[in-house]
Amino acid sequence: MNPTPPPLRTVLSRLREEGLLDDEPLATAPEAEPQSDPWYLRVLAGGGAWFAAILFLVFLFSFSAFRSDEGMLTLGLALLGAALGLHRRARGLFPEQLAFALSLAGQFAFLGGLGQILDWSAAVWALMIALEAALLLLYPDPLHRFVSTLAGVAAAAAFFHALAVPDLVHALVFGPAVGSGLLWEREARLVRSRYAGMARPVAYGLAAGLLGALALSVMPDVEVFAVASWWPATLGLAAALGVLAHRILATDTPGTPPLARALLFGSLLAVAVLTREAPGITGALFVLTLGFHRGDRLLMGLALAFLAVFLGFFYYHLDLTLLAKSLMLIGSGVVLLVVRVALRRRTSP
Repeated sequence: MNPTPPPLRTVLSRLREEGLLDDEPLATAPEAEPQSDPWYLRVLAGGGAWFAAILFLVFLFSFSAFRSDEGMLTLGLALLGAALGLHRRARGLFPEQLAFALSLAGQFAFLGGLGQILDWSAAVWALMIALEAALLLLYPDPLHRFVSTLAGVAAAAAFFHALAVPDLVHALVFGPAVGSGLLWEREARLVRSRYAGMARPVAYGLAAGLLGALALSVMPDVEVFAVASWWPATLGLAAALGVLAHRILATDTPGTPPLARALLFGSLLAVAVLTREAPGITGALFVLTLGFHRGDRLLMGLALAFLAVFLGFFYYHLDLTLLAKSLMLIGSGVVLLVVRVALRRRTSP
């Protein structure tokens, strides 16, 4: 059995005694740690809330008044209002999950009614982006803020598609990369500000949205974005990865020799050039590096899963024979091992 961790106030008191912390965090720390319910009770309560929400929605949709476009729009707004009100007064898992389910149902109903009224034009997706931005502020729940961020990125993709300007997808890739990088780099500062509850869910949402947007590059049979070339997205992601690597070297290993730096950045550039039509590889490497730098296993796991998918699609779509592909994989592995050994020798004390 795992030992019970000490209370937060005990940890903060010890840090203050050692001179590593001032009095302000200790003054705002809770007197006692909240006791969480057993996992099976949480599952039952959450499942019951979602089941109740589904039955309630089925009951509402049985009325003909809610089957029209205007009725769907009105129903969506009403459900969103009910979800916000219930969440503010929720004291327990069941009402919290019920509010979450009502919010998602309200967003879908609002989108459906608005899309039918405006014929799924770009204005529909612009309003959805505005709605998700408002929910980020009005619905202070970490999981809901993550979903709102992810939904905002998806709405931005649909907005660019509705504008019939496919090359704007490169901005959809570069924007979340820069946003997630900045949020994770400033996480320690943001958690002590009034945006503490928003920083991490939005950072996760932007990272997941980035990888989701890059999935468009490995779906050539789905004519969602008829992008002529993906190299601008790869170039932007390579620049973001280079800046991130530079900041990591400057803060963590400032004494890295110039030759090791040149070898590192040369390798990043070579990978970007060789995979210029597969931006998912560079994007996954960016998220993976960010996860290693922040020590976040969730980011690393997400990046590794997408990296495996992107590498598989890149290998599959190469216009080479199987022998040439095999030799390329062997050569790439040898080069990466040599670079790793050289970097360890150059950076080791």
